[in-house]
Amino acid sequence: MNKNDIKNIYKDRIETYRQETAGLKKIAVVMSILKFMIIFAVIFFLFRKELSLPLLGGFLLVFIFLSIIHEKNVNKQKWQKLLCKINDDEIQYLNNKFPSTDNGSYFFDEEHRYAEDMDIFSERGLFHYLNRAKTMPGKSLLAEWLKEHSDVGEIKRRQGAVRELSKNMDFRQTIQAFSMNIDDTSKNVKAIYNLFKEPFFILRKKFFIIYFHLFPLLTLAAIVLIFFNVPWGIALSFVLVQILVNHFTGKQVARIYQYTTDNCKILKAYTNIIREIENQSFESEELSFLHGELSGKEQPASKYINRLSNLSAMFELRLNSLFYFIFNNTLSWDFHCIYRIEKLINSVRSDIHKWLNAAGKVEALCSFANLYFNHPSWTMPGFSEKEFKLEALSLGHPLIPECERVSNDIKFERDGRVLIVTGPNMAGKSTFLRTLGVNLALTFAGAPVCAKHFVISPVKLYSSMKLSDSLDKKLSLFYTELQHLKKILDGIIRGEPVFFIIDEMLKGTNTKDRQQGAIALIKQLIRYDAHGIIATHDLELANIEKEYPIHIINCHFDGFVEGDKLLFDYKLRRGVCRSFNALTLMRKIGIQL
Repeated sequence: MNKNDIKNIYKDRIETYRQETAGLKKIAVVMSILKFMIIFAVIFFLFRKELSLPLLGGFLLVFIFLSIIHEKNVNKQKWQKLLCKINDDEIQYLNNKFPSTDNGSYFFDEEHRYAEDMDIFSERGLFHYLNRAKTMPGKSLLAEWLKEHSDVGEIKRRQGAVRELSKNMDFRQTIQAFSMNIDDTSKNVKAIYNLFKEPFFILRKKFFIIYFHLFPLLTLAAIVLIFFNVPWGIALSFVLVQILVNHFTGKQVARIYQYTTDNCKILKAYTNIIREIENQSFESEELSFLHGELSGKEQPASKYINRLSNLSAMFELRLNSLFYFIFNNTLSWDFHCIYRIEKLINSVRSDIHKWLNAAGKVEALCSFANLYFNHPSWTMPGFSEKEFKLEALSLGHPLIPECERVSNDIKFERDGRVLIVTGPNMAGKSTFLRTLGVNLALTFAGAPVCAKHFVISPVKLYSSMKLSDSLDKKLSLFYTELQHLKKILDGIIRGEPVFFIIDEMLKGTNTKDRQQGAIALIKQLIRYDAHGIIATHDLELANIEKEYPIHIINCHFDGFVEGDKLLFDYKLRRGVCRSFNALTLMRKIGIQL
């Protein structure tokens, strides 16, 4: 399938949902007319004084029945609109537009080895392009996978899950739709986890349990007895006792409420997501394991989380001041809610993190599966674990539109190979470096890559590309780059399987020092049997191949001048580039040379 075929699949789904919505709207109109007719009939019989109690009851039952059907109809329409939006968004992504505003910038770490250089968490960056997770555990895991390389066994398990999920669009989109209407943040998830860490306030205090069960009964009995000429002061005394107890326990109750407030909708979304996972049967090892993680002690995980969602919603009676004052000071409403929440927590405290994490993993895997479905020409990477190997055919940058993308081949073998890329300005050196870096990030996250064929040994990516001075840290450009290079060397010295990507080494100092330092660093990297790519304008670095012909590979990009135009084909070629365009560019802006 090509891109247009994929778009047509989404368009067909949108059309189907719109037709179903149109049918539901017609049914909704009929339901509204029928309800109006019932109201009219009640008024008609009332004016004719023929409205008997059985007839009124019959009208009421029919009205309630129609209202329930109407409510379900409205909810189904909302669901269809969500699915329409999901499919429309996918068409936008295929057109290289970004309908989502979530670029994952809150996951950005300026000290990370490559996240900034590879635009992992930038506007229109990698996370922005592929993320379909809405819950915080899902987004967090996806960000973690893109930042931290996993072991090959774990990657292969994720690849198997991605392959399976890529064939199940209904499941992927159902998971996404369930979480579309929530705004899950790290604060929300932390509140849920804190609720499960909170020491029990009521559960193990028998006095409290007896009190909030007994006093509401006594209070209600005293209120009823007022109608039988029993002094109202007795009922008032029971109410006053509850007011005093609620006052002195207010801070503890408020803290527990703070952990539940605004979370009932989020918990309901988790319930639906987890229930959908529970109802599926999976073949891949990773998905089967996650499915097993969601089996509760006596009931499925979704049952427990749904119960917690409902209890959190009951606790939110506090938002209605009048009803809250009456119910809490006559029925000890807060204590009843907390007691039931604590009983639930006591039974599943050790499982909640596992359950939310499993739901988040499925969301993150669905993001990769969606990427794989949208780009069927991409491939799942293979791994060479015996000896170092990096081999890619038609390797392209996943964020460059397919109509503009120029793909290249690359091949590394044996120990201590360093690829030195030369070429003029704007010829594509930096883009090629980022192309390889982004695909390596996808590889070790467990995602497909933008290539026809891709094999890599387990490595740990380090990069030094987007560098600038830092005013807040009072660091010069040169010293900033030295820090990045030190991270690379430290990783190699620690014995890590480093693969480095460096763009224009030591550009923050003078030509002589830059050249001498760069040559020394390359020789040191060769001695360590390190692997990586260096892009440079300095042809002296390319001359190291004469001294280390086995360890150095020279490649280049080139540009061509036709008339007054600079042209580039962005194709990687073997050998050293001998044509540069800096002087041509200077002349074009008016510098007289």
